[in-house]
Order: sequence, then structure tokens, then C-alpha cells
Amino acid sequence: MARTLPATQLRSRPRVGEGAGKRRASAAPPSGRIHPRSAAPGSVDSTVVPACADKPHLWFPGNRRVSRVDMERVAAVCRQCPIRRHCAELALGIEDDVVGVWAGVLVPATPRAGRQQALDRLRDIGAGLGDRPRVAACEDDRDVEKQQEDR
Repeated sequence: MARTLPATQLRSRPRVGEGAGKRRASAAPPSGRIHPRSAAPGSVDSTVVPACADKPHLWFPGNRRVSRVDMERVAAVCRQCPIRRHCAELALGIEDDVVGVWAGVLVPATPRAGRQQALDRLRDIGAGLGDRPRVAACEDDRDVEKQQEDR
């Protein structure tokens, strides 16, 4: 059974000029980066068209300056995608080149901007853990109590 996306994200009929039996080719993101739909044909439900397929420039801005607010909006749409886990796995496969929004996670180009934290979130999503917050292990209960007192 096919997964569904909100109507604004899923196109159920072919566009004019597309044959009824033809699959629409996914647009590759700028700068030749791998796109979640084109990287592993047949590995995801072919009836699902992720929102990033129609306007990849919103998810993969390349050298364009895009506001943080706009990127967060795009990430919110992305977090609802049924192939999110697959997308995270693809991103981790090309970890050194990953920039933009992947699996609902904004991955900055520079380490200073939180790149490692974003990659850690992608690892969690790819492993099926979703967006669970990472919790640092404490030596004992007194550390937990001290942290609560400091707040």
C-alpha cells in the first residue's frame, strides 16, 4: 500500500506531457549533490514524491543566501515526509558533502554552525530513533540533582 503525503506535497497525476506509465525524473539538487529520490531507485515507494523533488533549491540552497527562518520552515515540511529515514541514510552516505535540509535536519556547511550536532541527529533518524533528544550520561544521581538546582 502506498504511503501518502499531504496534498500540497504529493502529485497523484502526471503533468502535461508526461506519459501515464512514465515515472517523473527527480531534479538533482544544485552542485550535483545526491537527491533522496534519485540516489537509490527502487529502494523507496515509487508512488511517494517528497516535497524536495519539485523545488530542490529550497532544501539545497547551494551558494544562495537563505534565511534561517525559511530553512526551518522547509525542515518542518521535511519532517513529515514518509521517506525521512531513507533520506537520513543517504545523507550519512555522503557525510562530507551534506549541506542543506536532509530528513528535516538543517545541516550547516561549517562545524562552527553546529554541523556535528546535525549529523548526530541524522544518525538517530537513520537508525530509526527519530528526533529523540540526546541525553548525556551522569556519573551518579548527585550530578542530576546539581544540574536541576543550577536551572
